[in-house]
Order: sequence, then C-alpha cells, then structure tokens
Amino acid sequence: MPGAKERFADFKAALIKEGVPADHIYAISSITHTGVTQLMQDTAKALKAAPVFEPKATAEQALAHEKPTEAEVSVSRDDDGTFILSGTKVERLFKMANLEHDDGALRFARQLRGIGVDDALREAGAKTGDTVAIDDFTFEFVE
Repeated sequence: MPGAKERFADFKAALIKEGVPADHIYAISSITHTGVTQLMQDTAKALKAAPVFEPKATAEQALAHEKPTEAEVSVSRDDDGTFILSGTKVERLFKMANLEHDDGALRFARQLRGIGVDDALREAGAKTGDTVAIDDFTFEFVE
C-alpha cells in the first residue's frame, strides 16, 4: 500500500516512545503475508512461556443460560395485539444495535435470543407472524 512503510515507521516510533519494546512490534502484510510467519512463531513462543490460569467456570457453567429477571425482559400486550418488549437489558441492546445493516440486525436478534426474549414472547402467547415492538422499532416474531 502506498505510504504504508512511512506510516508504520511513525507508528513504531510512537509505540517505542510509549515504552513498547521494539522487538514486540511487527510489520506485517495480509496481502503479501510479509512478516506473518515471524509473528506467528513469536506468538507461539510467547504462549508457551505464558503462565497457565485456571478457568473461573467450567464449560457447562459458561453455557448455562439463566432465566432473565423481570428488570431485564418484560413483555406486555398493546390494545392492537402488538407485543411490547421492555426492560433494562432489552432497551440497552436496542440502543446499541445498528439496525441499518443486515449483520447488525442479525446480531441484535441473537442477543435478544441470548437473554431469553424468544422464550418470554412464547410464554406471553406470541406466535409466528405476531408484531413485536421495542420503542419505535417493530418486527415480526418468527419461531
């Protein structure tokens, strides 16, 4: 890339000035794969020398999903039959979601499922095709 070497030299100088050892800074290219082998080899050496930590949770504990609390997910029904989602976690996820892009919408759907929104909607009687609203955003519930 034009100017990449010059920008890297400035970047490296700034890192060294911050106290990063020069031998911990690698110039690599994902296009030409320059420097990648050395980076991988040095990373493998560093990982071998790193201390081993005991996990704080087992895999089963990490995968276990707790039922959401009332404050996290709340489902109510509007006069026109629309399911209204509210709760601290739902609203926070909604505010952080980038629904302008498909991948952002898919991520938001996964996050809602992860905090138990699908189950809460089913318990409230939602069926495929029902309208669900969060703030001013509406979508169709799909099993």
